[in-house]
Amino acid sequence: MRAELVAATALRNTRPAGGTDVTDAEAVIAHAAMSSHDAETVLRRLIDDDRADFLAHASATLHVYGVSRAAAEIIRAHPGFAVSLRDDDGAVVPHLIAEDEDLVNLFDTAIEHIAFIRQELLDGLEHVLVDDPNLLSRRKRAAEAARSLLPLATATQLVITGSYGAWRGFVEKHSGKYEDKEIRMIARACLDVLQPEAPLVFEDLAAGERR
Repeated sequence: MRAELVAATALRNTRPAGGTDVTDAEAVIAHAAMSSHDAETVLRRLIDDDRADFLAHASATLHVYGVSRAAAEIIRAHPGFAVSLRDDDGAVVPHLIAEDEDLVNLFDTAIEHIAFIRQELLDGLEHVLVDDPNLLSRRKRAAEAARSLLPLATATQLVITGSYGAWRGFVEKHSGKYEDKEIRMIARACLDVLQPEAPLVFEDLAAGERR
């Protein structure tokens, strides 16, 4: 699994007072606060006061690869995210299964069986719909029905756009030790990408750094 930055808020105006040491996205947030204080002070106060409404003035788009469909559904449900999803070949092995070779072999066998049965189902559906004169419509209807057999382990890639407030909320919610390991790793990978874009906004979310 990996996360890459696609886009982030860029500044198109003069920087706020004391804004020389802040990034573009941070400068936009400080500008939106319309404060007479320097940008760093404004940003730290907004974070300490949990003012996510001001963080909505900046956003970032990340492309995340190698995510299970189960994790993708959790991400799609997060408030404030716009998410595009595409299935990839293969499956993401759950971390607990990945720790045991015999369980991995059993998992791989199950995935292969599901893929075989899904293809058989797809062929049968196309035969049932043979009277549909529209070839594209026939294939689309068959594929949609056969998708019900896609396992939650199916590998996917996502393009996610969210405000910095939404991203903070996602990382905070899914970084706890009792969260599923995959979603924790995704949250951490996204944080690693976002921190260079807005260190003052995200610095307290790093391990051991929360104020």
